Amino acid sequence: MSGRCREMPAVLAAIAIVALLVVATPIAGTRRTLTVARCVMLVDDLDGDAIIFSVRDPNDRTSVIRYDLNGTTSEVLFGPEISDRAYLVDVGAEGVIWAMEENGGSVLMYRDADSGDERRIAADPDGHLFAVLTGGRIFLTTTEDDGRYDLAVYDLWLDSTTPIAADLSDRRITARGDLVAYLRGGESGDRAYVYNCTADEEIRMSEDDVRIGGPMRPPLAIGDGLVAWSQRPVGSDPEDLDIHAYDLDDGTTVPLLEGENVSYDLCGLGDGLLVYVEGTPGSGPAGALMVAPLEGGPAIMLGDAGSVKGTVQVGGDTVAWVDGGLLNGTLYVSTERPYPEPVVIDYCPNGDDTDDGSDGGGAVDGFQASLAIGSIALVALVRSSRRGRG
Repeated sequence: MSGRCREMPAVLAAIAIVALLVVATPIAGTRRTLTVARCVMLVDDLDGDAIIFSVRDPNDRTSVIRYDLNGTTSEVLFGPEISDRAYLVDVGAEGVIWAMEENGGSVLMYRDADSGDERRIAADPDGHLFAVLTGGRIFLTTTEDDGRYDLAVYDLWLDSTTPIAADLSDRRITARGDLVAYLRGGESGDRAYVYNCTADEEIRMSEDDVRIGGPMRPPLAIGDGLVAWSQRPVGSDPEDLDIHAYDLDDGTTVPLLEGENVSYDLCGLGDGLLVYVEGTPGSGPAGALMVAPLEGGPAIMLGDAGSVKGTVQVGGDTVAWVDGGLLNGTLYVSTERPYPEPVVIDYCPNGDDTDDGSDGGGAVDGFQASLAIGSIALVALVRSSRRGRG
């Protein structure tokens, strides 16, 4: 590995990465692999034994499926009755949120997992809603007239919405529990902030104006006691990324990974884990997917650098990612350390045990690439175009 790690201050010694050594080949481990023909799904690892995902069939009917990883059985949680909904936004223990088109814009809806009751949460005339469901709250951004975004939080139990911040420069927020992290534009770059709902406190985390994150995933990640992001100096190569973190306990910002001629693109923070894509400037999302323990030790390669890592999410010990592109990618879910060989699970989203593209006309399911694992409800939404029938 051409990069290097910088020694951190003593205040972060307990979580320091003291030796990130790239392993040339993937280490064996428990890797859950879900292969779905021509379709990328939403995953929510609720209890470690099941995942929840959404699929949209060639007739634009949406279904939400619970898949038992142990028994390899599936259960339809919500069926084609939600077929008129534009896209599924997020799934959590509380329920599901989705956005549907209305008068040229978008409306955010919520459906309770226990009662099945539905409610309207918010509307955006420009159709740029982005939301995260976590800890009994829905954090959401809506569009301002100048193209920037407002941030608010909706309390599911109080049925009320409270504004948090204005003039966000990126709608892709990150939330976990009481915390939500977001970006505002500075004079020459981005400024990273975190807001604590319980303390009603906003903190600026980044010391200088920098370029934060890239186009492939939300720019910030929240872990236990940390908020992290990838950044580059203003004017540098857009893919020359280092990873920095803000310690929520002592209020300091330190680098986690820095290097020359190497790019560290942050994917997420898990239970003592830092997950990132490592590549060279210009390699984009086709770098190697790495996971490193924050307490120190070698980094492990989960996915090699030969394919695109378009969507990556992290929660607890679980890492989920789409490998090989968006339309024909394979979804991997690694659930236990040290990640043994994969177990392949097949699921036919159209229900007829055939490839979705084998209907004679070559139609491909529409999809959303959205992952939400455990209590870390991070969303990376991708809306696809569909190939027409012949």
